[in-house]
Amino acid sequence: MAQKKPLPDLTKLGRVDRILIVRYFALGDIALSVPIVRGMREAFPESEISYLVWERYSDALLGVEEVDRVIILKEGIFEWLMMARRLRRDRYDFILDLVSSPGSAQLSWLSGAKVRIGMETGRNDWCYHYLLPRRFEKESRKIKYYTLDTNRELMKMMVTGSDGMAWTPVNRSDDASLEIGFPPARYGEDWAKEYFAGLPSTRGGYAGITASSSYLSKSWPIENLSKLAREIHYEFDIIPVIIWGPGEEKDAMKLRDSVKSSILPPLIKIPELGAMIRRLRFLVGIDSGPKHIAVLEGVPTVTLFGPTDPMVWDPVTEKHRVLSVDMECFPCRDRDCPDNRCMKDIEVDDVLDEIRKIIR
Repeated sequence: MAQKKPLPDLTKLGRVDRILIVRYFALGDIALSVPIVRGMREAFPESEISYLVWERYSDALLGVEEVDRVIILKEGIFEWLMMARRLRRDRYDFILDLVSSPGSAQLSWLSGAKVRIGMETGRNDWCYHYLLPRRFEKESRKIKYYTLDTNRELMKMMVTGSDGMAWTPVNRSDDASLEIGFPPARYGEDWAKEYFAGLPSTRGGYAGITASSSYLSKSWPIENLSKLAREIHYEFDIIPVIIWGPGEEKDAMKLRDSVKSSILPPLIKIPELGAMIRRLRFLVGIDSGPKHIAVLEGVPTVTLFGPTDPMVWDPVTEKHRVLSVDMECFPCRDRDCPDNRCMKDIEVDDVLDEIRKIIR
């Protein structure tokens, strides 16, 4: 089968005029894919690099100068079929599918690209010529690192033809390698400057609190968030700023109503979100896109993990703290859990302890 072929050194495949990167959803994943985009530009300086993304996430690529074209994929089966036709017409030399879901895999296959590379899933592998590992093993031991670092390693594999066994452990003596910036943030600077100028003044500054998630099993009880926000203001003289996005307004308003000292910004776009986050003392809450933006911008984070794996979705440094509950099913990756104890059992006092460590 084609997927059993060893990964080639892509720089030796001959002329590469057109490259397509597919990562059409999840704000954090798109932000963390920047090392791959930049690696592609370095490896193929003369190629046209396009990036396929859903419209609501397209602003996450503003300022990523290595991308020549942002291609918008609208949702719906008709739009999907039209995109498959367009990609086939555009004749890409190779496609890198960082989603590798059934839909993106078939889209990659239907494109007819000369080289198709996807993530190894065991379900859609037949759609690709070559596969990238979702996890690395060395001496029969699974090795996990923050997705930003994994993306750097995957890029290295693609331009050396390695099999991923030469994984180099990440040195986390400092956070400099994480703080590559979030390019769209500079497009929201004017808004953020004006908005923060109108907020109540405080000696301690502002802290972001993520209110909720469409990924329900990631969510923390609203009463815990309320207590945490009040304690942040009382103990540190820091004003809580509620971070929220589309579909999260109900929880955001509940939190605002229960914590009179909190600030509830309007619904803003991705560039404004980035510019707001870079002004925070720290960001606390669930595993989310805003959390990854904070990491890229060098803003300290405290993240509560339930169904997702902190070894994959957090750099776990002195500056970036993790809280989770030791359970047999952790991390389960389930989107819905009737019990959700892994999140409910995280105590407010424990979160405050971690905050003290990053602002001391």
